[in-house]
Amino acid sequence: MKRLFLLFILLLASGCIINQGSNIRMSTDEGVVIKSFSPEYESVYSGEKIRLLMEIENVGETSAEAINVNLHGFGNIDTKAVSVMGPATKESAGDFYDFEWNIDAPPLTEGISNNYDVLGRLEYNYKTNAFATIKVIGLDQSRRGFEQELVEVINTRGPVKIEVSGETVIIKPNTDNRYAFRITFRNVGNGVPIGNGVEEIGQMNVAVALKAKAGTFLGSCVDKELTPENEQTSTGNTIRLRNGESITKSCVIFFGSEWNNVIEDIVSLDITASYRYAVEKYAQVEVKGVRK
Repeated sequence: MKRLFLLFILLLASGCIINQGSNIRMSTDEGVVIKSFSPEYESVYSGEKIRLLMEIENVGETSAEAINVNLHGFGNIDTKAVSVMGPATKESAGDFYDFEWNIDAPPLTEGISNNYDVLGRLEYNYKTNAFATIKVIGLDQSRRGFEQELVEVINTRGPVKIEVSGETVIIKPNTDNRYAFRITFRNVGNGVPIGNGVEEIGQMNVAVALKAKAGTFLGSCVDKELTPENEQTSTGNTIRLRNGESITKSCVIFFGSEWNNVIEDIVSLDITASYRYAVEKYAQVEVKGVRK
């Protein structure tokens, strides 16, 4: 029993969830992964075929699109493509594909052997969806005593996580109630987000939508300049993670006179990050020379 408990703790720490009694694999911090990549035989002779095998699987919680897999290290090799891969759920495993390449082993003279590293690169379009709730209370209610509550955030499973930092909003009647908070976008996967078309490390498109009663609007958010007069409840922009790792953006919510008599309520935020993600894995094969 102790060994089973220890195994569960190790899997949880690694971000991997495996349903007991099934082959369903789900990850808290990955989308599509290169499950395996290796040659059929570790050693071949010049002139023989090198058979390279790769398996990929969607272990995240949203669908992947425009999946491309290609190899680097033996010149131009055909790209393998898949249009859509469904996500993993508690009831079923995510979509899985396997690919095969047959490549001529490079010529080497007899008595010479060399190890060749082949890079397998997987690229796909993915989304992380987050839902955040912010508690709002009136000034009179706050004077009766209350506990500050941090913003609660729920993320879909994937290689990018969205964090919201802020506290309970206290509404002061007949004043301009302005609430500032921060959104952090963090790469937690084993790859890196890249731009569409031209590769831009860390680039992604983000969208923020505010859900609340009338008189609630977004101010400046994710580098978009907004004012209450805009009366906008949603916005979006293209951002870039620093060093492909993370970035924090500020946002503001304005509360109008409709909130003057509030006792206790909530506002919620739908936040989406859309990105192309790249993952790489190496395989090595030994090639031995032959007599000509």
